[in-house]
Amino acid sequence: MNKTLDTLEPVVKTNSNKDPITGAPGSHPVGTGLGSAGGAAGHAAGEALDPTVEVAYWRATYVTRPYYREDRNFEDLEPAYRYGWERAAASKAGQKFEEVESELERTWPTARGKSPYEWKDVRDATLDSWTRMRGR
Repeated sequence: MNKTLDTLEPVVKTNSNKDPITGAPGSHPVGTGLGSAGGAAGHAAGEALDPTVEVAYWRATYVTRPYYREDRNFEDLEPAYRYGWERAAASKAGQKFEEVESELERTWPTARGKSPYEWKDVRDATLDSWTRMRGR
């Protein structure tokens, strides 16, 4: 699945995007990485996830979110969005954000890259992208 920025509605990809290792259609580097760490579930989650579309979605909509502040730019929040969707894709089916939140908070200093924000400043953005990923 892919989403266009214009409609933000699901559309089916027309290319097979073959896995460079297995040759299976529909693979994505995120799915490959998650798959090696989490088995077939990660591979399947990666197929439903297109990071380019997710970045475009959050770039277009983050200003509409209740936690938006004018003094923060998207580039500083992007790691939090990415962290949310990647961890949601890698977690067990049915697992709730609240069940992994303490681990997310503990590992945020490593995951945040160049983001200047502490966990308390990005928790809601991470939850937002987690929820979007889980809603698929």
